[in-house]
Amino acid sequence: VGVTARYVVNIEALNMAESVGNIVRHKKAPIVVKTDGGYVLRYVPVVSGQSIAHGYQELLASVAGKLGLPVCPLCAEGILVKHGADEIIKRLADVYKAQHAARLLQLIEAVKQRGKGKKQAAALDPARFIEEFERTVVENCVVEDVGGFLYPGAVPVKRTSRFYAGYMAPAAGHIAAVGIEAQMHVRHDPKSVTGRAGEETGQAIYQVETASALYTVTLALDLDGVGCYTRAEGGWGELGDAARRREAALRALAMLVEGMLWGAKKTRFLPHAEPESLAVLVVHPFPLNPRPGHYDDYIKATIDSARAFLEAAKGVAGDAFAELYYYTTGKSAAQEPEAKGGDIVHVERAPSPSAAVLSALKHVEKASCAH
Repeated sequence: VGVTARYVVNIEALNMAESVGNIVRHKKAPIVVKTDGGYVLRYVPVVSGQSIAHGYQELLASVAGKLGLPVCPLCAEGILVKHGADEIIKRLADVYKAQHAARLLQLIEAVKQRGKGKKQAAALDPARFIEEFERTVVENCVVEDVGGFLYPGAVPVKRTSRFYAGYMAPAAGHIAAVGIEAQMHVRHDPKSVTGRAGEETGQAIYQVETASALYTVTLALDLDGVGCYTRAEGGWGELGDAARRREAALRALAMLVEGMLWGAKKTRFLPHAEPESLAVLVVHPFPLNPRPGHYDDYIKATIDSARAFLEAAKGVAGDAFAELYYYTTGKSAAQEPEAKGGDIVHVERAPSPSAAVLSALKHVEKASCAH
């Protein structure tokens, strides 16, 4: 399930970088923009994929908990350090009394015995260790099932995230409508005393860079990979509640794009944000993302790409399909696709960004680790 969304966002400080003196700077990145004379480089305000993924995983933890699905204690608190070190696993076992963490510690000790050349029954083969470690974590935390984790021990265990997030960047086709400016703020203590040499100590001036632009962002969710774990003997194992986990992942994604629920500094820089347009592409069995929303024809370009994708899949995957659900506001600059009967790509207009994402719910039961 791939998503490209465009948002008109004014006066945002969603992703800040370093402080320079009393100025807190907005994160910036270079992008290439096409002009009449060729291509030029522009440095523009951006919001990182890491920031977006953090917002998604916090939301997923809440959604999964409300659906009665397992979430580990740290992820439930929004502490997304995952099972990334022995010390973290020990904290889960000792402080939170998490039984699965105690099991992980047993597995870690068993594989260490194997590494020392000991052949007693307690020793554990590395391939079996990876399977048991991943399965134990995934069974007990939907966030790490979907968002992945890395355990960098003597035998590393890496689970690639099933959720993908790119940087949110200004649309290149509307690069003239991008602004970034430092806003001055003052903290003042009216009862402060004058310092040495008449220096004023009760007033602190600081400046925060804010940005405004038509932003585009691309996200993706590998539904087939949710609820799956690696088998030591090869292939994939599938958890019994995989379908419910996939539903939770989709619902969290729908809520994320509807409310643009990511980013920092919202208590004093709550942005004026409005979803301008969105394309959701549901494809099987190979991944294909919608085209980036840099230019107004991105929805049409996505449909053309999906048609070419299905033509390429002929003779390779007989059950291949592509469905596109899109949303635009009445004020959107994005071009809407024309209706075309008999198209090999199903195209449908949705009443909202979240409805477009939730259109993929009908595939939750069809998704499979075997794919």
